[in-house]
Amino acid sequence: MFNVDNCTCCMKFIEELASAIWNKYPNEFGTLKIVVSSSRIRVFLNEAIKKYLNGSSFEAEYVSMDDLVLQCIKLDNPVQIKLLSELYKVYNKHFPSETFDHFYNWGQILLKDFDMIDRHLIDAGQVFQNISDLKELDTVFDYLNEEQRKVISEFWNHMYSGDNFSQSEYKKRFLDIWRKLGAIYEEFNKSLLSQGLAYMGMIYRKVALDENLAIEDDNILFVGFNTVSPAEKKIIERLRKNNNVSFAWDVDDYYLYDTSQEAGYYIRENVREFENLPQITTNHISNIKSFNIFPCGSDILSIQHVSNILQSLEEDGKKLDRETVIVLPKEGLLVPLLYALPKKYSPLNVTMGYPFSTSGAFSLVELLLLLQMNVKFSDGEAFFYHEDVEHILMHPYLRESNPEVYDRVRRHIINQRLIRVPLSVFGPCDELGIFRVVDDVKALFIYLESVMRTLMDKLQPSADVKLRREFLYTAAEELSCLNRTILDTQIELTLGIASLLIKKHLSDVTIPFKGDFSEGIQIMGMLETRCLDFKNVIILSMTDDNYPGRNLSDQSFIPPVIRYAYDLPTPQSKEAMYAYNFYRLLQRAENVFLLYCSSSGGMTTGEKSRYIRQLEMELIPKLENVTVNTCSVGVGVDMLRSKPLEIPKDEYVKSILESYTKKGGRILYPSDFSTYLSCPMKFYFSRIAGLTEEKTLDENMDNSMFGNIFHEAADIIYNEVKNIFDARSALGKIGDDKVNDAINSAINKFYSNKESASSIPEIEVIRKIIFDYLKNLLKFDSLYQLQFSVKYLEETITYCFEFDNDSSRCVNLGGRLDRMDHIQKSAWEKLIRIVDYKTGSSDGKKNFTSVEKLLKIENDDEEVNSNIVNTLIYCLIMYHNLVDGDKLKDVCPALYYVRDMHSDYNPNITITQQEFDVKSGKQKNVKKELTYSMIQTQFENSLSNRLAELFDYSIPFKQRRSKNCKEYCPYFDVCGAPENLEGE
Repeated sequence: MFNVDNCTCCMKFIEELASAIWNKYPNEFGTLKIVVSSSRIRVFLNEAIKKYLNGSSFEAEYVSMDDLVLQCIKLDNPVQIKLLSELYKVYNKHFPSETFDHFYNWGQILLKDFDMIDRHLIDAGQVFQNISDLKELDTVFDYLNEEQRKVISEFWNHMYSGDNFSQSEYKKRFLDIWRKLGAIYEEFNKSLLSQGLAYMGMIYRKVALDENLAIEDDNILFVGFNTVSPAEKKIIERLRKNNNVSFAWDVDDYYLYDTSQEAGYYIRENVREFENLPQITTNHISNIKSFNIFPCGSDILSIQHVSNILQSLEEDGKKLDRETVIVLPKEGLLVPLLYALPKKYSPLNVTMGYPFSTSGAFSLVELLLLLQMNVKFSDGEAFFYHEDVEHILMHPYLRESNPEVYDRVRRHIINQRLIRVPLSVFGPCDELGIFRVVDDVKALFIYLESVMRTLMDKLQPSADVKLRREFLYTAAEELSCLNRTILDTQIELTLGIASLLIKKHLSDVTIPFKGDFSEGIQIMGMLETRCLDFKNVIILSMTDDNYPGRNLSDQSFIPPVIRYAYDLPTPQSKEAMYAYNFYRLLQRAENVFLLYCSSSGGMTTGEKSRYIRQLEMELIPKLENVTVNTCSVGVGVDMLRSKPLEIPKDEYVKSILESYTKKGGRILYPSDFSTYLSCPMKFYFSRIAGLTEEKTLDENMDNSMFGNIFHEAADIIYNEVKNIFDARSALGKIGDDKVNDAINSAINKFYSNKESASSIPEIEVIRKIIFDYLKNLLKFDSLYQLQFSVKYLEETITYCFEFDNDSSRCVNLGGRLDRMDHIQKSAWEKLIRIVDYKTGSSDGKKNFTSVEKLLKIENDDEEVNSNIVNTLIYCLIMYHNLVDGDKLKDVCPALYYVRDMHSDYNPNITITQQEFDVKSGKQKNVKKELTYSMIQTQFENSLSNRLAELFDYSIPFKQRRSKNCKEYCPYFDVCGAPENLEGE
């Protein structure tokens, strides 16, 4: 519970304003023009005024300040891309080497600077001067005070200081541009005027300074403004001479009369200069009944906690209607919030701007641009880069339209290892027309717009299909508008520059969501709450990173000290704007809930907003009868698993396991058994539940693919000496050309086209490494002490192994051998050698001390020596498959770690055992080369015991608490982290 009370708050600003309007203009509604800071005011104000009209209509005109000044002048305000293109034409005359894509980003900064200068009625020619002589400041800039002149002088003295200047290329670059900005400003303005165009700051300056311009309205009311620029003030002063002008300032005594409160920085001056409407009170903030501050472990947790807050308000008798608002300073949380809120709180009225850059449509445009920018051609055929193709095929919008077809194409690309995907792969399955090649800028725009509009009709019905269509429609319209503007400006663009321009343009787009306010919980951005009041205020993302955030210091060509000297906006003045919006929203609230992400990481510090700290230290101590609740919101204890996961062996599991015991049934491969030893749960996921790892295509060759290519090349080479009586001599004669041919054949087997193989960044290095490994292998075998012949290569062998001392229970063991040799130990004795190639490092993995320990893992820190276990199981199978009467009576396991195979390398597995030393009279460790007969009884008994556990249906599959599973196990996210992994 949050201890919220059923108290009736003071009148809302809109209600007080309606009363004041009725008293001041009882018979003049038809002549009233209301200039509003936010269009959202209109609905609420009309509704409030109706109470006084006895059924008659209210006909006041609502306009924004921009609308008001545009009525005064015959100039058009074009879209920003048009302004930027015109600015670039002027700038390019002074800096001809600058390309449009490089100019685009900071061209927007320059345009904002020009706009700011005009709104503040500053002489641009004087701002963009290099001034280091204080005497010049005294004569030319006599309107500046002493402090301002000193600041400017110190800045330019620093810029021209000898040592610093000679050492800084940035200063040189800055001064080169700065010297031209005054001229660029003048030429840009003249160019726009010649076309009947202007940016908004330019329009404000002209209206403010043109004494002949007038607005023919008798009654004008300005509502809810905070910051008023010098140009706006001058316009308002002129209006007061010819019109009945009134003002309604939404303010509170708390920050109005306390000069230390930055929230009142602008409003104090406004109230002094422009008298407020009567009957509007200014003492509200003391009515707040509860503050609830929630540090949350993440933004997602804060979103989830909103439901708890709403439920608590309901339990305390609060009606969750339009008196409740959820405010999002971080717009990207809108969609997650809409998904998280229960349906019982519908309808939700969303009134805020949503950044298009966080939408699925934007990400799709980015992927389509990458697809086109990375196209390669070979022998007249187009090839797409596999990552671009895969990301598009996996995009949620396409997954909705035709998932089966796109999955089939994706599997084909992965299975064929098509790093470069030929255009012919897609064919008729590409009904959206995505996989085609565009060759000029005009075609690029047509292509993108076509995909967006076609996809709109392909989306499947879902809860958010309307929202997705809105995103796609916005993308199509913006692309169409941008294309027309570029054609109109006649700027020559390459495909690369056009691609950058499209992304930059779309990333600045905001999709407006406008609610009707009629009922339901309101969801808004901070600016959308201006002049509106709510009883229950919930604000998310109240970290200092988000509110006021890092936007206090906007990028600008005008240094902060110059801004300060000319009374242009500074970070401090911007902070005052944020503070006013925050306190104004709270001033008529009853219950306030502030949530912020307290965890740090990446670009976030986890620091609560400075305004929360101000509340805690300055406001709350002054309030009477206010309840303060602070409670951390984190992951609940019940969300952490205290015990390892267990899966019982039910009838379904039993049926799968029994299939391994039937003649001709499933084969238990040595690698599967090693998986069971390492973690029974991992065995369950892979072999019982059938959760296979999703295949991906990695152009950086991984260890598995490297091993596959080596095995294939070795198989090609050794097939040439198969069944030769003594392979040593033949292997010694194999030259480098045959080795290289085998490597090329192996690579071609796993990569379907030469474009894909050549796209592997390290392919030549890999060829060299495999070549060296194969040469090591050939040299070792050609110099082997004993005569041998190669009998099996990549051969599948099986054996039905009886276990659990029960001849009726046997399991189908089997697998694919890398190689099997016959070794001639003597004239009367032969030996089978099972060879297993390994491309990794041996690191002592060819030795063990106990068969029992080899097959039973009891300690979490232990790891299964799967290489030895797997090879010994192959030895078991072959040992029992020996033909009676044959002199091949034993099997020798050999691990060929090819990177270590030098002249003194010993491939045989060894076992270390303790034996009594007669000379010393003590036990000592003795390392012996292993043959299977040496350990047959022990190994098969231990294997039988482990298999008995696997096929014991009363023993569940258990999760092993291995410290390495988080890093290496593909099922870690499925089964969850054991208790001892938390916090790692």
